[in-house]
Amino acid sequence: MRFGDLMFKLDDRELRNNILREAFKDQPVKIKAYPRFSVAYSKGVYVVLDIYRYIYVIKPLTISKCKPKFLDRVYGFRVPLSIFRPPFTYGALLVPKVGGGRLIEEHNIRGWQVYAFKGTFKLQDPDGNWVEGKCIGFFAFILEWDAIDIKDAIKKLIELLDKVDFRWRYSEIYRTH
Repeated sequence: MRFGDLMFKLDDRELRNNILREAFKDQPVKIKAYPRFSVAYSKGVYVVLDIYRYIYVIKPLTISKCKPKFLDRVYGFRVPLSIFRPPFTYGALLVPKVGGGRLIEEHNIRGWQVYAFKGTFKLQDPDGNWVEGKCIGFFAFILEWDAIDIKDAIKKLIELLDKVDFRWRYSEIYRTH
């Protein structure tokens, strides 16, 4: 698998939207594509799929409309994680370094690395409004060549939201990783 296979091109908005549409096949869903990511909203859960095929599943606990700052407009969304993506790899698969999340080791999403996070978020929703609040959620990326399909991974991540205990302190995260 080449590195180019692991990321979308900047103009693959329709492909990202189709993947999100298939993930929410039998549910009412709102989807909007932005240049570097697509966002979907259904039944109180936001799903963000970016050009690197990273998946963010965000379940707001509190939510309100807000005004974006300059960097919010540049990046498009913010979650309580730090993701350090490796530079171009010329065919090799290098995994991103994730800070601020808790690694979920036991899950049924074959071939994906999953991190749980909680904290504040800010994003532009499918209606074009900027929203912010407190949330819980997951960040996932492809780790193995035989990973399950993206749309199936999104479905399983949404199901996993109710099964993971998000009651941890940030000191526990930094102690274990």
